[in-house]
Amino acid sequence: MTRPTITATEAVAQAGTTVAQYLSQARAILDERFDPLEDGTPFSEAHPALLAALVSAQAADFHSAVLLDAAHEIADALRSACDNIAGAVRP
Repeated sequence: MTRPTITATEAVAQAGTTVAQYLSQARAILDERFDPLEDGTPFSEAHPALLAALVSAQAADFHSAVLLDAAHEIADALRSACDNIAGAVRP
């Protein structure tokens, strides 16, 4: 099974950069799809709750992908162990 390649301390230090990237991407997504307000305010700036929801969705999507990858690794290891047990008990 693959182990994390960074320490918890490194992950905490990296978290700010990750959130900044999500925020930048979320702003770009919203501002490319929606026109600015009449006063020129970017759509993403005028709708902070929507911006925050999009950042949360990006983080949740990443989290789900990591968990799914781990689940596949566990399933593969279990399948291999079961095959080994079955092979050991067959005459």
